[in-house]
Amino acid sequence: MIAIEIKKLPHSTVELRGEIAAPVFESHRAAAIAALGNEVELPGFRPGYIPAEVLTRELGEERVLHRMAELCLNQHYPTLLTEHKIDALGRPSITLTKIARGNPLGFVITTAVHPEVRLPDYRALIQDVNVKVEPSAEGSTLTVTDDEVKAVICDLEKMPAGNRPNLAEPDLREKIKIGLQQEKKIKARDKRRLELIGKIVAATPIELPSILIDSELETMLAEMKHEIKRMGLPFDQYLTHLKKTEAELKKDWLVPAERRVKTGLALDAIAKHEKLEAPAEELEVEMKKLLVAHPDANPIRAHAYLASLLINEQVFQLLESLARSEEKDESKEEASGSD
Repeated sequence: MIAIEIKKLPHSTVELRGEIAAPVFESHRAAAIAALGNEVELPGFRPGYIPAEVLTRELGEERVLHRMAELCLNQHYPTLLTEHKIDALGRPSITLTKIARGNPLGFVITTAVHPEVRLPDYRALIQDVNVKVEPSAEGSTLTVTDDEVKAVICDLEKMPAGNRPNLAEPDLREKIKIGLQQEKKIKARDKRRLELIGKIVAATPIELPSILIDSELETMLAEMKHEIKRMGLPFDQYLTHLKKTEAELKKDWLVPAERRVKTGLALDAIAKHEKLEAPAEELEVEMKKLLVAHPDANPIRAHAYLASLLINEQVFQLLESLARSEEKDESKEEASGSD
């Protein structure tokens, strides 16, 4: 019914070249004429009640054939992807190579596909990462100076009275200090995690389709717009201040966008390899919190987003444990050497 040849192209792109048998192609003629009949207006006829021969004469055989091709490929393209296990991304590019009454429908479809991620032996690789766990990053006593606390209080004093905490609160300084300690702990943890996954990404060959990079650039732009809006600034005014256009920002972000996409793909691949799943109970709790805070959120997207966060957390904890085990081994060697 459908003869197909599949060719892998650079940048995680696949070409599907083939033909759909003439009888299968012809079977879409009635539906194509019906669809066109509902779209056009001809004097003396009501939409949807135009005879097929009149419609074909007025619009031309070529237009009918192209609508047949559209309906035919819309029906069979998803089946082709499933049968040949093609993990397609985004909208495909379609070129018709043969289209004529009583003939097979010839086509070439080019589509981006989910990149193949060939992970290195990351368990062994992590052992070579020189990421020391700083005591200040793991313990409860992070160093926060008086100047840092004063700087926060100074910022609070500049806020409108109705939007700031009570500056006369007796334990305000202690609360600020604890908050700064927690912030430093998170920053130290994130830095350590980026170094760990960065080592793996650097050793993982991944060909990125442009659709993933473009999508990440849009995400980064949306994040910036949200942050600028939160600060109460018009985004156009902010761009004027930067002397940049949105297109120029995206160009500047190209390398970090690629890095973010590769990092996400590597995390997903490790999670699948380790068979990690989001804990059901924890996922349910986080879903309830999110929907309370954002009642208009799409539940399906929210579920996928939170599941991804929880799984990524497990991956990072695994990588940290591998790095720490190496550090423990080194400590044992140093202790035995000093005896």
